[in-house]
Amino acid sequence: MFSLLLVGVLGAEATPAPAAAVELRGAMHRYYDGEFNGGFAWSTSGGLSLAAGVPMLLSHDALLKGMGIPTVAFGVAQLGLGIASFFTAPSRIRRFDAQLDADPATFVESEGPRLRGVSRAFTVFQLVELGIVAGASGLMGAGFARRDDTLVGVGLGLVVQSFLFLLLDEIASRRADTYVTALDDFLPR
Repeated sequence: MFSLLLVGVLGAEATPAPAAAVELRGAMHRYYDGEFNGGFAWSTSGGLSLAAGVPMLLSHDALLKGMGIPTVAFGVAQLGLGIASFFTAPSRIRRFDAQLDADPATFVESEGPRLRGVSRAFTVFQLVELGIVAGASGLMGAGFARRDDTLVGVGLGLVVQSFLFLLLDEIASRRADTYVTALDDFLPR
């Protein structure tokens, strides 16, 4: 009798409760809805960067021309990230809703490691962005010392754009960390 009760209790712990599945679905939707909405932020910053960067590149001022190079390059990347977010997030929500309906435990076993990897990638991105800020600050200093406005402009453009990437990546990183926590809390260990 005790072993039957033990198997019943252990079996119940391994199977997530329906309320837990509802909470996980909510966390998943918040994450991917955030990714979709983040597409607006990325696209807007990309569009604004391009709108500012192209006239800078066409300018006859060396500082503005130098600043335009990273502004346009980062603007293209931001626009691409925004467009990708628009197209990938809704299809992931549909796919993951179907997986959650079919087998929540398997969903968590596949989505958990993937999202932990995404979360780690954000840390790497942010370290790279901080490295670019540091290197670009040195570039600005070198340009100032040499009285080279183009170097100062390139450095300044890199600093501004890297800080923008850093801000948007921090927002996405926090969203990913929250979702990872929900995935980790779904099944008992």
